[in-house]
Amino acid sequence: RHGAMPWSEARATAARAVRGPLAPEVRQLPDALGTVLAEPLTALTDLPSFDSSAMDGWAVSGPGPWRIATGGHGVLAGDDGLVPLEDGHAVRIATGARVPPGTTGVLRSEYGEIRRRPARGPEDGGHTGGNGAGNTGTGST
Repeated sequence: RHGAMPWSEARATAARAVRGPLAPEVRQLPDALGTVLAEPLTALTDLPSFDSSAMDGWAVSGPGPWRIATGGHGVLAGDDGLVPLEDGHAVRIATGARVPPGTTGVLRSEYGEIRRRPARGPEDGGHTGGNGAGNTGTGST
């Protein structure tokens, strides 16, 4: 027979071919490719055994805005010896990486933006306390 089978006929053919569920089989892991578990599997321990990032982004500490750590590559999966994250700071983090101590959350890359402000020194007399009458707001810092 050539051509497409009508939908109702295809369903009836499939229903006749079903013999019910197969009996469970015990297989070694290398021989289990393409099979389905017969019952739920529970790990003996939490995996991974540490808090990790579920997405690429920034590990942050405390409420924002955050100052981003510069230099280095951020935190990648497999990194050890993490430096604690200080309150008000953030560091780039990859999916699966261990979060640094002090992390209060991970900000997804697509939800954050980096704003760069040029460094500038204090203005002459700006933000200094006065010394009584006659203070003109000038002075040294």
